[in-house]
Amino acid sequence: PFTSSTTLYAQWTANQTITFGAAPIVVVGGTGTVSATGGASGNPVTFTSTTTGVCTVGGTNGSTVTGVTVGTCTIAADQAGNANYNAAPQVKQNITVGIGNQTITVTTPAPATAVYNSQFTVAATASSGLPVTYSSGSSGICTNSGAVFTMAASTGSCVVQYDQAGDTNYYAAPQITSNTDVVPPAPTLSKTASSVSGVVD
Repeated sequence: PFTSSTTLYAQWTANQTITFGAAPIVVVGGTGTVSATGGASGNPVTFTSTTTGVCTVGGTNGSTVTGVTVGTCTIAADQAGNANYNAAPQVKQNITVGIGNQTITVTTPAPATAVYNSQFTVAATASSGLPVTYSSGSSGICTNSGAVFTMAASTGSCVVQYDQAGDTNYYAAPQITSNTDVVPPAPTLSKTASSVSGVVD
């Protein structure tokens, strides 16, 4: 039974909330940082992607968002509670993942010079992972079948063009070009036989 000297203590846990910061700009192949302010528990706000086909998260507490495909990326934010605070209700933020840029890197360059009627092979990769296409920018000087170029003229400069046209997730890459000068074939020396006739006494 309670007496006049009995002291009662009421203890309850307070609520806390999460508020997102401004949504970052994210493109395919690029990253952005999400931010949020949590409650007074002092526990970190953590982030997860609920649309991993469109975006993934990493870095500190999942705050770095990477674009995977064009679409709507949904990030969920959570904050755990403690003895004094309840866990914060989960909140979500939508981020539009836009089309990404890409670049071309030449891995096997064209030679500076090549002999008339000879062939050479080039190679390149795109940062998107999409295939690079090759073409001649001077069809009268050189022709190509895929990555293999043939010097078709005895003078001039062959322009090798590297392109990646892009797709629904990537813009077209800036074109790269290089020049290969034709080396004329060495002249062919021909010998003519001469007959010498004499009179013998």
